[in-house]
Amino acid sequence: MARNTYTPEFKAKVVLEILKEERTVEQIASEKYLNPNMLRTWKREFLERASSVFEDSEKKEKEMKRKEAALLNTKETAVDSGGLEEVARRRDGRRICLQIHYIE
Repeated sequence: MARNTYTPEFKAKVVLEILKEERTVEQIASEKYLNPNMLRTWKREFLERASSVFEDSEKKEKEMKRKEAALLNTKETAVDSGGLEEVARRRDGRRICLQIHYIE
């Protein structure tokens, strides 16, 4: 049997409904045909990550670049008239080109 996948938007909507505390987790799970334990997990993850909404955008960008660098598998370097071009190949086969221009 295939597992259902739920969008982040749907999960957030359900968690916000849980946080209102108007109904129990079991009632909400029953209405939406979901497992109550899964909803508790979503709630825990939501609360653990809630502070990231207020993090500095520069910090988020650095983290995103760090994660992208971790995906890189091989690098090729070429010099052209515009400067140095670094071509990286990700594990999934996609190519990423980073151009470095020299400023004099």
